[in-house]
Amino acid sequence: MEQTGIIIGGGIGGLITALALNQQGIRSTIYEKAIRLQEVGAGLVLSSNALFVFDQLGLLEALTSISWPLTKGLITDPNGRIVQELDVQELTKQYGYGTLVVNRGKLQRLLLDSLNPDQIHTGKQLADLYDDGRQVHARFTDGSTADGSFLIGADGIRSAVRTRLFSEQPLHYSGQSCWRTIINYPLPVDEQSTSIEYWGRSAGLRVGLVPCGLNQLYAYITVATPANGHDVPGKTIPYLQSLGQHFPPIVSRILEAAEEGRVHRADLYDLPTLRTWSRGRCTLLGDAAHATTPNVGQGACQAIEDAFVVSTCLGQTTTEAEAFRQYESIRKAKVDRIVKLSRQIGQVVNLPGWLKPLAFTAMRILPKSASKQQFDGIYNMDYARKLAINASRSHPAPVE
Repeated sequence: MEQTGIIIGGGIGGLITALALNQQGIRSTIYEKAIRLQEVGAGLVLSSNALFVFDQLGLLEALTSISWPLTKGLITDPNGRIVQELDVQELTKQYGYGTLVVNRGKLQRLLLDSLNPDQIHTGKQLADLYDDGRQVHARFTDGSTADGSFLIGADGIRSAVRTRLFSEQPLHYSGQSCWRTIINYPLPVDEQSTSIEYWGRSAGLRVGLVPCGLNQLYAYITVATPANGHDVPGKTIPYLQSLGQHFPPIVSRILEAAEEGRVHRADLYDLPTLRTWSRGRCTLLGDAAHATTPNVGQGACQAIEDAFVVSTCLGQTTTEAEAFRQYESIRKAKVDRIVKLSRQIGQVVNLPGWLKPLAFTAMRILPKSASKQQFDGIYNMDYARKLAINASRSHPAPVE
C-alpha cells in the first residue's frame, strides 16, 4: 500500500518535511490550524547544518538568492569589547556551508512555491487522533477528517499532537522575554556581514543586531522579566531605546529607527526533555519534540535536520514505527544536548550584574578545543551525509 503522510503544522519544519518526503516519493498533506499561513519573528539565521539539508533538497541556490550571508559573529560586553568571536568563514571550510540570514516570510514563500498547492490545508485545528495499527486517523475541529499511513506533529512548542500522544507537558520558562524586528539602517561596508550580540550587566539583557539585507538589520532584545507581560501601545520603542542606552551609542541610534508596528514580543520557553517522541505510527518534530531557547540559534535548524532524517528513514525502512525508532535513535541525543546547552547559556545571561564580569572573563579564556567540541556537536553533518548516500542508492521517485 502506498505511504501517505499527515503533517500537523505548516511552519518551517512542516513545510520542509513535506518537501523532503516528496523527494523520497512519499505523499503527504499538511494541515495547519491558521486560516492563512503567515510567519512572525522577523529574521531567521540558518547555519551550515540547515544549509546542508537545503542543498540535499535542491533549494540552496534559491535560498541563497533571498538571503544575506554572514562572515563573522561577535559577542561583546556592555562597552562593546569583544568577549567571543566566531569566524564563519572558518566554519564554512570545516563544515562545507556558511551562514545565511533570511526573512521568515520570504523563506516561507520559497517553500510554499516548491510544494503542490493541494498539499496544504489551512483552518484545520487538530481535535483528536487515533492509530488503529494500520492507519492514523486525524479529526479536526471543523468536523473534517484525514487518514494516513503515519502522522508527524510539527505544530510547535504547544503541540496538540504531543498532548494527545503523551498528555500535557509543562514548559520551562527561561526568565526572559524577547522583542524581534527588522530595522532599516545604513551600515558601513565592512560591517554588513558581521552580527553582534551585546550582553548587558542587567539580568537577561542582550541586544542582537544581525545584517539581513542591504542596509537592513534583524534585531532582537532580551530582558529578564516575569512571564506573560504585555507592552503598552505606543511605548514599546521608547522602552527598547532605554535598554539600548546600556550599550555603545550605535545601539541606541539603531533602535531609534525601529517601527512600533513591526516589533514582535514573545516569552522564551523550552521543553523539558521527553523520554520519546514517537508512539506507533505517530511522531513529533521540531519544537513539538524539543523546543529550545534561541541562545544557540538552532531552533529552526534542528527542525530542518529532523525533517531530512525522518523523511529519509521513512523512505528506507519497511514500517513507519521502525522508521520513527530509527529517526529518534539518530536525532534525539544531539538535540537534547543542544537544548541543554542553550538553557545553560540563558542561565549565564540571567546572572546578576555583579557576576557578569566573571562570566565575560570565563568566555574570553574558553579553550579553542572546547569551542571546537561545541561546534562539532552542532554543525557536523557526517551522519546525515551517510544517510543521504544510502538514500541515493534506492533512487526514489520524487512526488510530482
